[in-house]
Order: sequence, then C-alpha cells, then structure tokens
Amino acid sequence: MSMSSPPALVAWQQKYAKDVVQTASDLTVAQRKLELAVVHVARANELLRRNEYDLALNSAENALVVSCDAVLRRDGFAARSHVARFAYPLLPTVLLQNAGLLRRIRTARNAAQYEASGVVTRTFAAQAIKLAEDAVVDVTRAVAAG
Repeated sequence: MSMSSPPALVAWQQKYAKDVVQTASDLTVAQRKLELAVVHVARANELLRRNEYDLALNSAENALVVSCDAVLRRDGFAARSHVARFAYPLLPTVLLQNAGLLRRIRTARNAAQYEASGVVTRTFAAQAIKLAEDAVVDVTRAVAAG
C-alpha cells in the first residue's frame, strides 16, 4: 500500500487484512481470469437454454468471481474470500453498483448448491448472466487500461 493509495483502498486492505494478499500486478494472470470468465458466461447461457437455472446461476456467479479476480490481479492483490473480493473498491462501476444483486446471487447459489435444487428461477438466472456479461465487458476494459 503506497502513501498515495485512495482512502477506500486503504480501508479495504485494513478491513480484509486476513483475506487479502498483496502481490505483484500480473496482467497475464488477469487476462487468463477474463478468458475463464468468458467460458463461464458461455456455459451459463447454455445451461439457461437447457432450463438448468440453478447451474446457470452457478456459472454466472463463477464468471463474476473470476472477473473480480482479474481486477485484483491487475492491481496486485489476491482475495481468499468472496466478501473481500466483491468489496474491492476499485472494481468497475457495474459491480460496485450491483452489490445487492451480487449478494442475492451468492445467497441463491449457496441455496441451490447446498440446500435444495430448483430454487433459482429463469428470470433470476438470466439477470445473473446479464450482470456477468456486463462485468466481463467492463473488466476487459479495465484490464486493458492496465
């Protein structure tokens, strides 16, 4: 953390000190994460077409996670928790402005994965996929800008 770090970044690092590791910036790893996010989005769309809404949501959430990881790696961080990852203050606006939706996606994914199948509706899965698609676009721009 440098002396010129934005206050929000400093606060994030302090709040999630046990969940965040500072590393060197790695644009190659960031790009690989983005490529993986694209795969997860494609998989989510295919699962949605097959009426596998729980699995579609899971793949969309995976895309969101690795999209966040791409930004973190660009900036020289790695996160060990989803809470820390999604709270990173330098994420693209589409992710920061949809924190509530991200929480609902994570909650529904947990319910579908660990409690009962069939809890995710087509509409909600499609909403999660749309957010993942938008995130991939914005994160791609952010990583390209370096």
